[in-house]
Amino acid sequence: MAPYHSAGIRGQIVGMHDSGASIHTIAQHLEVPPTTVHNTIRRYQERGHLKSLPIPVDVSINTLCKAIHELGKQSCIAVKKNYLSPQHMQRLLDLARAHLHWTPVTQRRIWRSINQKYDLESMAVNHHSGHCSIMVWGALCGPIQSELILMPPGQRRAVDFIENVYEPALLPFMDELVKVGVSEDREELTLMEDRAPMHTEISSQQWQEEN
Repeated sequence: MAPYHSAGIRGQIVGMHDSGASIHTIAQHLEVPPTTVHNTIRRYQERGHLKSLPIPVDVSINTLCKAIHELGKQSCIAVKKNYLSPQHMQRLLDLARAHLHWTPVTQRRIWRSINQKYDLESMAVNHHSGHCSIMVWGALCGPIQSELILMPPGQRRAVDFIENVYEPALLPFMDELVKVGVSEDREELTLMEDRAPMHTEISSQQWQEEN
């Protein structure tokens, strides 16, 4: 453990250094190691004071959580939100301020009797279509077209693409191109795809190299 030096010694070290004394001269005059002089000057330049730092204390997670709770904070899962740039936020704010008199669709009120809740005239229009998207695959080479493949829902991985598209549809299509004389063999054909993850994953690339 490094020897402890009083605040007076440390103050003299800094004072002599500010007066132009060298580290060696200060060490000889105060009878302290040159490394002590150097470290004292460095710490003073970094911190701006000569006070000793408090001794670190190990604090448990429970103690930290308790202290944070006492400040009125609690651990929560962050609410998800759509990404909006500052420009988007400003435009939405301007739109809202320009239409403060608008009534939210979900808060529009009507007068009806109790048994008219589901009458068409008593219902608010909802423009949500409920449509969902599907993934399809197809290939073409000039006038020759492949079979159109519908990808099963939830199967968007490269291994799924190999099992549902490459092996049952792409290989027969390439064989058909060779058969009609577009190419002499598969190796002369070039497969052009977009940069979808299922096309660029290692398993897809390996399958293409092997086939």
